[in-house]
Amino acid sequence: MVGIAVGLAAVLGALGVGQNPERILAGEVTDAMSGDPVYMARIVIGGRSTIRYVDKEYRITHLRHGIHTLKVTAPGYETKTTEVAIKRGVTSLDIRLDGKEIPNLDHIIVFADSVPGVGIRLDIRFVNQGGVGIKHFPRIPMTIEAKLNIRLGTREKYTKGRLIYSGPVELAWDSEAILGKNKGLIPKSKLHLNSKTDGRYGVLEVILHMNQRDFKDTISEVLLEW
Repeated sequence: MVGIAVGLAAVLGALGVGQNPERILAGEVTDAMSGDPVYMARIVIGGRSTIRYVDKEYRITHLRHGIHTLKVTAPGYETKTTEVAIKRGVTSLDIRLDGKEIPNLDHIIVFADSVPGVGIRLDIRFVNQGGVGIKHFPRIPMTIEAKLNIRLGTREKYTKGRLIYSGPVELAWDSEAILGKNKGLIPKSKLHLNSKTDGRYGVLEVILHMNQRDFKDTISEVLLEW
């Protein structure tokens, strides 16, 4: 009888009968364009959920075997829904969310610095209606146009002189930045400067184009010394 019991237990164990193995869904949730963590990403599946803030990795435990609908949401991102087959053990799934808009965006502020031998670097920051810089936002497709004129007069009272640049701005993304993740560059080689006749400062007009809408900013004191 003991031998029969042991044999039966082995068969049932092999079939998974009487056992309750953990079923887990785990992986990373990231911004589709930047690969950064997605702030306040909420992942829901099988009646269970988790919210990620600064970490890419997520892990949802105690799921039931079978096909479940996964739904992932986050401020500023497109909602993602997909079917996932949950099996015994760990099911791995990496999630990439597409940015839709900058949450609570009211206007932009652009900072410009002249870098010797390089050109004019731009720092584009998003600001909400309360005048506070927005820290958490997706990377979304955008383009920037700029016009740079020699400034005639002071920062408070000026007119625009000769046009020394008009065209697109080269864009880059800085994952380590707190506010100004979107960076721009106007190369020195594209600036039509005359060091003998042009003044020390320029007036830079920036237009940012994205699906949300267009935004403008003007910097009236761009240093033109190299």
